[in-house]
Amino acid sequence: MNEKGTGARWILAILFALTLLISGAISQSVPIDAAKSTDEQEIYAAVIRSQMEQWIRAGDKSEAEAKDESDRSIARHLNFRTFFVSIDGEDPSDDFIDRFRDIPRIVKKISSAEPDKGPHTPVDKSTHQTGIIFSADSLRWSSKNSAKVEAATIVADSAPLE
Repeated sequence: MNEKGTGARWILAILFALTLLISGAISQSVPIDAAKSTDEQEIYAAVIRSQMEQWIRAGDKSEAEAKDESDRSIARHLNFRTFFVSIDGEDPSDDFIDRFRDIPRIVKKISSAEPDKGPHTPVDKSTHQTGIIFSADSLRWSSKNSAKVEAATIVADSAPLE
């Protein structure tokens, strides 16, 4: 496949929205509001972790299976080493970010990315490294033991390949 076709395939693969249904029991020894808040953080963390792990597997696989230097260059360019996290459009807590210390990438809050001024690849304010945004929003409890979350992996790349 030519470079343009490969790039289009990547863009289609990386621009997706994911809705997950995650169930969990609420502890009876903790007040309901506190348990619910803790459960919500656990759900958001599970969603974000799943997104990151899927991205890493796909990116590493694409790099390993690239057939020529052009494909390898595209795969390296899109296999971001910096991940930005957004929960309900906001920065998560430091404790939340710390949950991802075992992820083999640099994980930062969304505020570490340069402000969005239209289509662009997210860039770290301090290192100027390009990255990708993982977000989880709109957690809605569908019952006492299940919730739905809207999640997205966001990258808009208009930068030329090197």
